[in-house]
Amino acid sequence: MLLSWSMLRGIGSSRLVQVSAIMPFIGYLIIYSDVVRALYCNTWNDLIFQSDAACQSGSGFSIRLHLLYLGFFVLGVGSIIFSMACPRVVKRYVDRSDYAIQEYSGTSEVNLRYMFEVISNHFPERAKQILTAYGDGARYWEPARWRVDSKHEGEWNPEIENNYRNAKVDVMRDYCEWSDHARNRVAKWACCFAFVIGLTFVSIPSAITLVRVLEIIVTTNLRALVHG
Repeated sequence: MLLSWSMLRGIGSSRLVQVSAIMPFIGYLIIYSDVVRALYCNTWNDLIFQSDAACQSGSGFSIRLHLLYLGFFVLGVGSIIFSMACPRVVKRYVDRSDYAIQEYSGTSEVNLRYMFEVISNHFPERAKQILTAYGDGARYWEPARWRVDSKHEGEWNPEIENNYRNAKVDVMRDYCEWSDHARNRVAKWACCFAFVIGLTFVSIPSAITLVRVLEIIVTTNLRALVHG
């Protein structure tokens, strides 16, 4: 299955990932800033660190905290890429049908001609299908025949009007599909890799904690059985 922007939308549009864009700054304050570290060493030393020296140097931070920092950092980068490169028709609408319904009345003939030209350049067979299926209802978008005032020259009738409406919906749907799969491909793959790497880093500390909790539960139960 080809990667599409809509596949990344669930992660890219989530509040947690969007907030993670500020994690590099917050992580620096928490982990690497000498000024801030001096403020909380006396308070959190016994809870987090083994010694005051470990607290002051920063070596007392566990690998899990660093993985969380790196994970949220990479997720933040992916979120920035998504917000800048993801097409508006993908971010704003649920699917291509939703886009066609919501934007039908506000899409001008000039925009429709542009959409049809995009489809003709990237999906020529699909453009031919639209022209064949809807006839004169769609031919007004061909560059050689496109005229803004064509409806006022006696060529328009209810049948062509109906074909025009159906063709307009199909063109808008196909344009949304093209935007979802073909626009900004490099940014799309960069965003995907950032999300995968970031989520992997974030999930490792949780997995380590889960293993340790299960180990404690199993060990405790075994001791209870032995001594019981």
